[in-house]
Amino acid sequence: MDGISRSEMIELLDHHRGPCLSIFMPVHRAGVDTQQNPIRFKNLLREAVHKLAEQGGEQEAEQLLEPATRLLDDGEHFWQKQRQGIALFRSPETFRYYRLPFEPPSAVVVGEGFSILPLLPLLSDGENSGRFYILALSLKQVRLFEATRFSAEEVEPGKSPRSLAEALRYDDVQKVDHLFAGSQGRAAGGVSPLSGHGVGVDDEKHAPNDELVRYFRQVDAGLHDVLRHQRVPLVLAAVEYLHPIYQGVCTYPNLLTGGITGSPDGMTGDELHARAWPAVGPHLHAARQEAAGQYRQFAGTPRVSNDLRAIVPAAFYGRVGLLFVAPEAEQWGRFDAENNKLELHHEPQPGDQDLVNAVAGQTILHGGDVYPIDVQEGLLDVRGTAVAVFRY
Repeated sequence: MDGISRSEMIELLDHHRGPCLSIFMPVHRAGVDTQQNPIRFKNLLREAVHKLAEQGGEQEAEQLLEPATRLLDDGEHFWQKQRQGIALFRSPETFRYYRLPFEPPSAVVVGEGFSILPLLPLLSDGENSGRFYILALSLKQVRLFEATRFSAEEVEPGKSPRSLAEALRYDDVQKVDHLFAGSQGRAAGGVSPLSGHGVGVDDEKHAPNDELVRYFRQVDAGLHDVLRHQRVPLVLAAVEYLHPIYQGVCTYPNLLTGGITGSPDGMTGDELHARAWPAVGPHLHAARQEAAGQYRQFAGTPRVSNDLRAIVPAAFYGRVGLLFVAPEAEQWGRFDAENNKLELHHEPQPGDQDLVNAVAGQTILHGGDVYPIDVQEGLLDVRGTAVAVFRY
C-alpha cells in the first residue's frame, strides 16, 4: 500500500493487543545499492526477532514474523515497486506494510502499541497528507503523477486517451461504426475516418480548437475514476495556450489555476514536481500555517506548554488540540491514566513506553493534530521535545 491515511493511522493507534512491532527502513531505488534492500530488511527482521524473543521466546517471535519474512522473496510485487521507505506493522492481530514517499530513519520498535512518530511527515499537510496530482498534457501524450511534498510517481491516468490521435480515433471510429456497420473503422471507399482531422500533428498550434475540446473532454472523463472522491489539488502541465481550454472543460473542482507552462514532454517526474511545488505548496501548507497561528496566539499563556509532565496527562484526557514534536524525540516512562500517575525515566525500564509517541497517538485519537517541529521551515520558533496547545 502507498502512504498511510489518517483513518488507517487511527486504526493502528486504536490497536492494544501486544506485542506490537514497528519497522521503518529507507529504500535505495536505483543503482547497485538496490541489491542491499532485501539484505538490510533481513537484518532488521533479525533485530525484531531478538527484541520479540525477550518478551515471549524465539519460536513465538519467528512465527509472528512469518508474514514479514515472506516479503524477502517477493521480488516482483514488493521490492520492484518500492518508493523511498518502508513502514511495517505486525502484532498477533495485525500485519500491514506501506510504501513511504520519504526516507524514514531505520528503526525496530517493540511495545504495547505501534510507533507512529516516523510517519508524522505524512500528516503535516492536513487531512490529505500533502498529496496532489500533476497532469502532464500535450498532443503526443497524457501522463498523470501522484505526488507528495517529497516526490512524484507516475500512475495510470484512468481511462483517459493517451494522445490526441487516440482520442479522435476513438471518437470518429465510434461514429463511423454506427453509420457503416462492419466497416472496421473506414468509411465507404476505404477512406479513413481520421482523414482531415489533423491527427498526428506534432505542434499544438496546428490543432483546431474543437478537436482540442473533444480531446480534453475525454481526458477529463477518463480521470474521473482516479480523482472522484478526492479533494487534493491537481496541477496542469501544458503549453500556455492549452491551459484555458482544459480549464474550460475540466469538471474536477480542485484544478489549480496557473500550473506549469511549457511542453511537459520529456520532463521527468522529479522535474515536474520541482515545477509544480511553488504552485501547490501554499495550498498544502495551509493547515500548518493555521496551526502555527494558533500557537502564536496562545504562546505565553496557560494554553501552551512544553512540559511533558503537563502534556502527557492532557493528551490522554483529550485536552491537547495541537501538538508539535521533535522528529526523533523520545521520553521513556509510563502513565497510569486511571490514577493520573506519571513516571519519567532517563533510560527505558521494563513496562515503559515512549511517552512522546504515546502523546502523539493520544492527540490523534482524540481528534487533535500533530506536526513535526521543523525549525528550518520557519513557521514556528519552537524548541524542545514537544509543545502542546490545549483546548482549554
